[in-house]
Amino acid sequence: MPAVRSARADQGEVAIRRRQLTNEIEFKERHIESVRNEMNAELEFLRAKKSRASNNLAGATWEQSISYEMSAVVSTYDMRISRLRDDVARLHAERDRLGQ
Repeated sequence: MPAVRSARADQGEVAIRRRQLTNEIEFKERHIESVRNEMNAELEFLRAKKSRASNNLAGATWEQSISYEMSAVVSTYDMRISRLRDDVARLHAERDRLGQ
């Protein structure tokens, strides 16, 4: 019966790994949400800052610089989120390869 015991052990290890992968996926998805929230908070801060710009040339210049800063914030966070999504996709693929 050693073959049966070995097959059961293998199944147990696969089940454990699947649970680990599921936990990692859930963690990464929560992390993505957290990163999104961070980005939105930064953008909200910049929007508030932008709304205080004076209606003159100096204000327009300052407003434009804040717009560039907002674009940079979005770009940076988009890259972070993209890497996390790639990780999630990789984890899903690994879990799918393990089967049910």
